[in-house]
Amino acid sequence: MKDRDKTREQLIHELVELRQRIAELKELEAKRKQAEEELRETRDYLDSLLQYANAPIIVWDPEFRITRFNHAFEHLAGYTADEVIGKELGMLFPEVSQDESLAKIRQTLNGEFWELVEIPILRKDGGVRIALWNSANIYDRDRKTLLATIAQGQDITERKQAEKELQQSEENLRAYLESAPDGIYINDLKGVFLYGNKKAEGIMGYKKEELIGKSFLKLELLQGKHMAKAGKLLALNAMGKPTGPDEFEMIRKDGSHVWVEIVTSPIKQQESTVVISFVRDIIERKQAEEKLQEAHQEIEQSEHKYRGLVENMNDGYLVIQNQRAIFANQRATEMLGYTLEDGIGKPIQEFLLPEVTEEMVERYKRRLRGETAPQQY
Repeated sequence: MKDRDKTREQLIHELVELRQRIAELKELEAKRKQAEEELRETRDYLDSLLQYANAPIIVWDPEFRITRFNHAFEHLAGYTADEVIGKELGMLFPEVSQDESLAKIRQTLNGEFWELVEIPILRKDGGVRIALWNSANIYDRDRKTLLATIAQGQDITERKQAEKELQQSEENLRAYLESAPDGIYINDLKGVFLYGNKKAEGIMGYKKEELIGKSFLKLELLQGKHMAKAGKLLALNAMGKPTGPDEFEMIRKDGSHVWVEIVTSPIKQQESTVVISFVRDIIERKQAEEKLQEAHQEIEQSEHKYRGLVENMNDGYLVIQNQRAIFANQRATEMLGYTLEDGIGKPIQEFLLPEVTEEMVERYKRRLRGETAPQQY
């Protein structure tokens, strides 16, 4: 009886343990399903995040076959994911750069990853888009076996085009500056040279390399009052005001002097202000001005001598223009009976008798026309 009761107790105990085990299994199953559900939700979330990310994303396996291709990459390349999944990566690269692009991709097999690598993408319609890429490798649990490589890009085609246009614009500007008929310097507000064109080199006798980074105020290019004048121009430029044209006598590298005319204009950039100066060699003009001044002095001296000679003549001397007296010497005023103030400006008819006025005026007109007229009468 005791053995039978003991067996019954054992059976009850085992039954209780079995029920506990079943409950534990059910709990584990519920946790597994919950974990699977959470994993599925995470996977779906990550899949949606990848698929609908703004940046183009692509995944390939170690054999360089495409395994993932999100919507942004579809927009970039013009292909749908179904058209490229399972295909080799090479189909996405222009022929001219295909080898270079694949070489960069092969480097990822050795554990390398991209940081802002520029790779062009060949679109389905034949167009080419430039993208900036970064990448990461995905490994198995052993952290050694490469499962896939994922790359994320940024379309920079428009930016590259803008950079190209800006570069072309800068090259055009530089070509214009180098071929400009006037010397051109660019300096900061302290007078430090930043640029000089070929014409400026010819005017000053310094190569641009000898001037860049140096201040013209310290190079002894100017003397005396010209140095002070240049300092005032810099002060005006610092206030954003253009100056000129102003004339300076500058000292060339070889010690010779040259006169230049300078016009300055401050240009405000993003973080600083520079001054562009247009320099013109005016030495020929200054020489011409000096000669003209000398000629004026000679004329004034000649006029003074001539006037003194005429004033002291014994003969009357009268100059007529537009039938009016515009000059008369002292002897002429005495002969005509007029003072100098009364006679100047009067018509010649007032000096003539009526019976000879018509004949004399006609002779005057003939002489003006270059025709022959009596020299004396």
